[in-house]
Amino acid sequence: MAHVAKYARSAIGQLCQHYERKKDDNGNYIKFGNQDIDLIKTRKNYNLAPHREGGQIGFIRSRLSEVKCLNRADVNVMCSWVVTLPQTFPAAREREFFSETYRFLSERYGEENTISAYVHRDENQPHLHFAFIPVATDKNGKGKVSAKEVLTKTELQRFHPQLQAALGTHFGFQVEILNGATESGNRTVAELKAAREKERSEKMYENYSQDIDNMTFDILDTKEQVEAAQQELAALDAQKAAVQSEIDRLQSRLLTAQEVNTLGGKKTITGGLAGRGIC
Repeated sequence: MAHVAKYARSAIGQLCQHYERKKDDNGNYIKFGNQDIDLIKTRKNYNLAPHREGGQIGFIRSRLSEVKCLNRADVNVMCSWVVTLPQTFPAAREREFFSETYRFLSERYGEENTISAYVHRDENQPHLHFAFIPVATDKNGKGKVSAKEVLTKTELQRFHPQLQAALGTHFGFQVEILNGATESGNRTVAELKAAREKERSEKMYENYSQDIDNMTFDILDTKEQVEAAQQELAALDAQKAAVQSEIDRLQSRLLTAQEVNTLGGKKTITGGLAGRGIC
């Protein structure tokens, strides 16, 4: 999946720091948004673009001085494609995937306009941040900064199918760049985040539903066990009552010591009289 965003000068400083994982004064990595960064994996990030003298900001200033660019705060001087590694893609060929994606992007927008191409492997899913200056050609054949002319509606509609086709040709199998979020063109970062939140919520609801079903099953199973135990207890109570009844019956047949003396005989172990008959 891939999406693009446009940025004015006011945003590029923090973004570039986020791309290259710079730290603030407190030693924390600078974030742009609510990214969850796994610090253990940060060292595995890498940049596919050529080394830029003066860093990303220095390169941007240098390149802007070579082309026409309106000196206005609302001019988008940087664009960034974020291409995420499909979850079904072979993990062993991950770097090759991003290298081919970088080749496709740098040829499309010009390596001379490429600011950086950092692959982040320390977030939820590996992805590429391809940052570039949107340089178009004016009527005199000279370069000018114009995100509107570079990222047209037609460009956004063609981008995903063409990237998928290029990757498919290279790898020899279909690479799932197109999905529900990209088939109709580019979606904004906010829309993609909202879609991811919805998907996460639906997954959580599904998990909770499964947990409730499991708990319900356990409750029913426990109820059956309790009912079985109650039946066993009732059976034992019935047996106890029968035994007590038998004890009472036998005791009713026993003679007391006084009765034995009166009859002049002795009790046997069973309660009968020994030596004399009873008429």
